[in-house]
Amino acid sequence: MTSLPSVSKIQSTWPLLLPIPSHKTGQGFNHVDTGRLLCPQIYLEEFNTNDRFIFDLANSRVKVTASEWPSFVYDQELYDPKNDEQGLMKGYLLLRVYLHIFCSNGDPRKQDGPKRGSIAKINGILIVSGRQIAYVACQACYALSSKDGWSEQDGAFDLPLFYQSIVDLFESHPEDEWALETLTWWNNQIFGDPNGRKDTDKTPDVHPPTSTIAKMAARRDARAKAQEDAVIATD
Repeated sequence: MTSLPSVSKIQSTWPLLLPIPSHKTGQGFNHVDTGRLLCPQIYLEEFNTNDRFIFDLANSRVKVTASEWPSFVYDQELYDPKNDEQGLMKGYLLLRVYLHIFCSNGDPRKQDGPKRGSIAKINGILIVSGRQIAYVACQACYALSSKDGWSEQDGAFDLPLFYQSIVDLFESHPEDEWALETLTWWNNQIFGDPNGRKDTDKTPDVHPPTSTIAKMAARRDARAKAQEDAVIATD
């Protein structure tokens, strides 16, 4: 009969799980995956085909500013270099970060215990706005970067300018066809409705007539009216 291998021999064949890094120096342009997402869209083709360009990005030999959109804000399947609005602000990562920030109900690493309501539900967010998208994009930039602490400046990249540039896309001309279509797309993705979330959970402004508070208010109204009628009767 074949004997079973010892536990120690089995363990020696298990894959080594990498620990969660305590710092981010290996991210940003120092890692090909995060670097690709942060790479300006206009340089993405060169990034994907030129190892020297990746090296130059990692060594700050290419100036990356907030005047060029990072590739993660685009849906790469929709992007058209002849129409750079196509696919803009529809990136897969951008959408996932929005869902994580506004729609998750707690720390995904903690499976047990009570869950809180999502930020969208707690704060009564019914529609997606350009400012929410801008906020999410800035958070994504920081998460992808090699910065260990929050900073408004990452090299030549200015986060406040990046934020304002996205806000301007939606607010400088709010009736613009692209702005309206993009927000409609976002509302569909987040709430499943082009007009946003229906406020079905809102507490009614009026207490039900059978509630204690409503009955108490009715009695007080009745007493007040009886007093008024008594005063009128004595005049």
